[in-house]
Amino acid sequence: MSRSKACENFHSLLSALKETLSRIGAVPHSRFENVEDMRKALGEIDRIIIDVTERAHRRPADNEKQASMYSGKKKRHTVKNTVISTADKVILFIGQTFTGHNHDYAMLKEEFPPDEPRSENINVPADLGYQGIQSDYEGDRIEIPSEKPRKSKADPKPVLSEEKKVRTGQ
Repeated sequence: MSRSKACENFHSLLSALKETLSRIGAVPHSRFENVEDMRKALGEIDRIIIDVTERAHRRPADNEKQASMYSGKKKRHTVKNTVISTADKVILFIGQTFTGHNHDYAMLKEEFPPDEPRSENINVPADLGYQGIQSDYEGDRIEIPSEKPRKSKADPKPVLSEEKKVRTGQ
């Protein structure tokens, strides 16, 4: 199949896919107007997972754009989106696209300002890229894993305490 025919087929099938997904209610949200819209979308869900997906992007020719697109974590030029899903891998929210140099937590704070209560009754596990979320957002069910202590001369074989192992599921 030629490249142009593949593109033509893709665009003709994309509209059918979008229509079908919206009819069955499986299209993820890209924005919530207010807290009530978010709570309505979550319904009876009591556990959500927040993370960022990072995709490779062609290297821009402009030096300023190169700097903003470069992700030190992936060692290449990328774009990122915040994703909120359930434990069953159902995607509830896909945020706006940011350039690769943006920090995961800064993206979350821009899309969901911490001044509005959103997560008080929801279990929210997040990775170490979201350090500070527990103090900025309301809710006692926000979980951040603990890092394993660093190896040193004083402690050549560091281990997590039993309490931290249980709390983080390690």
